[in-house]
Amino acid sequence: MRVVVLEDEPFFRHLLVRALDEHPGIEVVGDYDTSASLLSDLATTRPDAAVLDLVLEAGQDLDGPGGGLAAGLDIRRHLPACGIVLLSNHAGASVLARLPEGDSGGWAYLLKRRTDDISELIHALEITVAGETMIDPAIVAEIRTPATLTSLISPQDVRVLMLLVGGASNSA
Repeated sequence: MRVVVLEDEPFFRHLLVRALDEHPGIEVVGDYDTSASLLSDLATTRPDAAVLDLVLEAGQDLDGPGGGLAAGLDIRRHLPACGIVLLSNHAGASVLARLPEGDSGGWAYLLKRRTDDISELIHALEITVAGETMIDPAIVAEIRTPATLTSLISPQDVRVLMLLVGGASNSA
């Protein structure tokens, strides 16, 4: 699996790249600190999956321009089958509402603290490349509050989300 990494913190980026490169079957074909540099190399790197930090600048919104979500949406426009793993230090369910309707397969949203066990990140990469969805349980817990749910997604979307988090396939 060919993977690109977008992370603005050099130390964390290098740790991610090293940990992923040590896993058989994964080749990190590019690591970047800006979405512009990642996107300019897409034609060359042609990744199967991307690990993208949601916030690349201090004060940036989780779903703000120039961040990981915008980069993920751009990647999917050019490489529709590319799996996208979004990473963040903060659980922000609003990011889920920004995914294009009908294009929720092949996305994962994890908190960075889940990467302390690299197998979790590798699992997320495998899931997204297979066209499935994965959402960190802490993020799901955030959207269980009624005020957040009604402002972001419909009751049917909540039922589907709970099935996905429980491990059901997209078709189920």
